Amino acid sequence: MISRLKQNNTVINFFSVLIYLFPLSIIIGNFYSNLIVTACSLFFFIYSIIKKKENFNDIFFKIFLVFWILIVARSLFTSEILFSFKSSFFFIRYALFCLLIKFLIINNKYFLKNFFNINVVLVTFISIDALIQFYFGKNLFGTLSSQIENNRISGVFGKELILGSFITKVAFILFAINSIKKNNYYNFFLIIFFFLIVFITGERASFFLFTIGIFYSFIYLKDKKIYLYSLIAALIVLTVIIISKDSVKKRMILQTYNQLYYENNINNNQPKKLFLFSEGHQVLILNSLNMFYQNPIIGIGPNLYRFECENKKYFISGKYYPNFGSGKDLINHCNTHPHNYYVQILSETGVMGALFIFFALIKFIIYSIKNLLSQIKKAKFISQYKVFISAAITINLWPLITTGNFFGSSAANLFWLPVGFFLATFDSSQKKNF
Repeated sequence: MISRLKQNNTVINFFSVLIYLFPLSIIIGNFYSNLIVTACSLFFFIYSIIKKKENFNDIFFKIFLVFWILIVARSLFTSEILFSFKSSFFFIRYALFCLLIKFLIINNKYFLKNFFNINVVLVTFISIDALIQFYFGKNLFGTLSSQIENNRISGVFGKELILGSFITKVAFILFAINSIKKNNYYNFFLIIFFFLIVFITGERASFFLFTIGIFYSFIYLKDKKIYLYSLIAALIVLTVIIISKDSVKKRMILQTYNQLYYENNINNNQPKKLFLFSEGHQVLILNSLNMFYQNPIIGIGPNLYRFECENKKYFISGKYYPNFGSGKDLINHCNTHPHNYYVQILSETGVMGALFIFFALIKFIIYSIKNLLSQIKKAKFISQYKVFISAAITINLWPLITTGNFFGSSAANLFWLPVGFFLATFDSSQKKNF
């Protein structure tokens, strides 16, 4: 009996260490983060079967399984079977990865504490490194900001501009775990610091999502005063940075305005055009929606935008997009993905696949509204852990934003990380903890 307990603890500790190191693996390289996700998923699947654990008796997993079967089946009837099948078949690993995190939170009482202690140091370090690059033009590893596109701040990620996205996705998990300790002043510091770092990276989508996360949290927190102070302090510092740094002002304000509200200098007879994100992103989205309109039920196939974007039947009119055509031409914009999760899922999996992400969005909106009504009518507030981890899910599900590739591993690794922490809040054994 004792040997079985020791063996079980060894397995749990092994899994725990891999998850502790997962954020670091994203920084080191996509290969290592994929290795951890795949290894964890495979070993957890085997472990659950051998131990006859009921880890798969979970509504999230059951719904995910149906979605997975659907996208795998669709991949088998595409023009690029091997490429699409590889993307869809291994997608199941993310469901297992989320269940593993939930399992560890329930079965390892030190998991949350250790995850926080390791990763708050990690995120703080890379934030300080980014701050050094911002002010001195070079980070601790010798990466020059002048070598990065538009002098952007990428820190430890080099030429890969995902520092802001990484901090945004991990930070709210850290806020949630730290709130269990009731250490509001520490969260006060972390929120301001990480908020400012995301801003100086120049990643506008990440900064917008971080802001959404802060406002979501503010609505549901019982003690709003200290977080209001955090917001005011952050805005004051942001104003100082904008005034003192022309590069930040140009990227975050002027360039944003110019991309959203484009004036056609080629044909002055045309009025200014308001874009949803930017001219390029709007062409991507409209090309994708064309794919959906012509393949409404099952889409073009998972992860196949990069191939189908060259097909002329999905081109759009270039009338309002002078950078892509003469105005009379039909135009397209090819990329690896459409840069929006909802549009990508619609175009690549059709209504059948989109039902699942829209179902998740609607369920989460209902969950949030119920909590808000309970707060207003009964003065019953959800825990700070639930507030911040729900904010992390809000960031994931926010529809009107540019995103990475839903079926690509680098974006998916960050997307699915908070989900396991969120799922654990619904376990009956964890009600006292959360």
